[in-house]
Amino acid sequence: MFTFAFHVRSAIVAASLVAFGGEVASAQDRIGIDFRSASSNNVAVGQVIDVEVYIVREPAGGSSFDGQSGRMIVMDLYFAWNPLDLRLIGINAGANAGQLMGSYFPTPAQDFSGTNEATPPADGTALYMAQALAVNPVNATLAGTRVTSFRFEVLRAFETTEVNPMVSVTMPNSTTQRFTRVVEATVNGGSIVTGTLSGVVIGEDNSCPADLDGDGLVEGPDLSFLLAAWETVNSPANFIRTAESPGVDGADLAVLLAAWGVCPN
Repeated sequence: MFTFAFHVRSAIVAASLVAFGGEVASAQDRIGIDFRSASSNNVAVGQVIDVEVYIVREPAGGSSFDGQSGRMIVMDLYFAWNPLDLRLIGINAGANAGQLMGSYFPTPAQDFSGTNEATPPADGTALYMAQALAVNPVNATLAGTRVTSFRFEVLRAFETTEVNPMVSVTMPNSTTQRFTRVVEATVNGGSIVTGTLSGVVIGEDNSCPADLDGDGLVEGPDLSFLLAAWETVNSPANFIRTAESPGVDGADLAVLLAAWGVCPN
């Protein structure tokens, strides 16, 4: 039996903010989308695994926030994976499923973007949609709020494979693009506040997470990376993510310094 390590090391994707069905937010908090692993256990061929979808409040001013933002009412999420490595089985409802009016993969007839060729999609790209009432939104927190999980089956042996949110897709036989978007409740109905999009890497060795550049050493370049990411939430340098320590801070710096030197074999 083949086995593989399974964990999250965020692959940061630059998110585009496009006016689509709502007003565009300016200098205010954003809501990022973060894919995370449901388990740190080894992954075997034929095993079923969950990739959890979190929404994360990203304060415009660093560690502070305006107290009114982070209330998600709509998510249109495009994402991709290697269909030779993983088979998308469906959705595993999250703790906030009761708040959602809808949480689903649109059928080909419902999918306005032409992304989903089946339900669930099987070709390696998918559109997921979620909606909540403005009076009962899903509140994004600094540490992240779980919305749902995508369930996959491992199909074959691989060194690594990724599941990543997509900034946009191009509609078939067209130049029109559709964008991943997060909409929050506002007094005017809704505001697009899409933030950072982060994916998961399955099969990556996580024995030395402080080795941020992957050279087998924890040293100056890794420290520089961590300091440049200070207070950000969706970063590979965010080793410890809790409600009290949502972003890169002193706790993460302590982890890096404790691992200083050559990574263990």
